[in-house]
Amino acid sequence: MLLTTEERTSNTIKQQSNNLCRDSCFLATPNIVIFQQFSPGNRYCVKLTLKNITTLPQYLKMTHTKDQWFTVEVRDIASWKGSKLAPGMSVVYDVNFFPDERRDYKFFAVFAMLVETFVVPILGNPS
Repeated sequence: MLLTTEERTSNTIKQQSNNLCRDSCFLATPNIVIFQQFSPGNRYCVKLTLKNITTLPQYLKMTHTKDQWFTVEVRDIASWKGSKLAPGMSVVYDVNFFPDERRDYKFFAVFAMLVETFVVPILGNPS
């Protein structure tokens, strides 16, 4: 069954509701990264932005950055001076996907703050 990106996002949010932080200090855009209609052997990249939506500087650290098919890297390492992000400021990550066959893939980018963690699901679906 072929799903649109919106349908797949809605289904994923329902399935992953236990892992997503609803009252986070950060706004993730997009909140779910989905790669569709990919071909094996190619590299695909999507921008992931995390914005501090509080009035205080917030600690932020990515705890799981890569596996065999996905990497998540800070786009401009020179602008990311440390582990705290000022109010209203954003940090941009590149989510890279390297599929080796046409199948479903799943990865979770996990970000740690001082008191909680939050997860950004990253999915690959060839249809």
